[in-house]
Amino acid sequence: MATMKQLVESEISDFFAIFGSPGEPVTIEEAQKTLLSRISPLLSNDMAWIKCAERLPETHEQVLVNDLNGEGVLIAWRAEWQSVSGPTGKWQWVFQIEGIEHDDVRIEEWLPYPSPSA
Repeated sequence: MATMKQLVESEISDFFAIFGSPGEPVTIEEAQKTLLSRISPLLSNDMAWIKCAERLPETHEQVLVNDLNGEGVLIAWRAEWQSVSGPTGKWQWVFQIEGIEHDDVRIEEWLPYPSPSA
């Protein structure tokens, strides 16, 4: 379950791991520029929450969802129900964390999962 706080903390930790290595930022300005380049994509307008009533993610597309019942931000994807003759048109949320069931959550918004930094 990666929250925005955890994503930002991870980027900051990764940034500081480069100190003492070849190619580390030399000046404060270089360090600031490098750190901002790692964090800015997490805070961009592309990260705006999308209402489920407006649009759903593609089936099996890993996304972040916001559970209004208290689990917070979760990694999830939509799984289609299948019958012998093919898709039924029904679906449910599936979560990366084991033990969280579709009926236990109230998901009303989602956002695309951020791409890992290069």
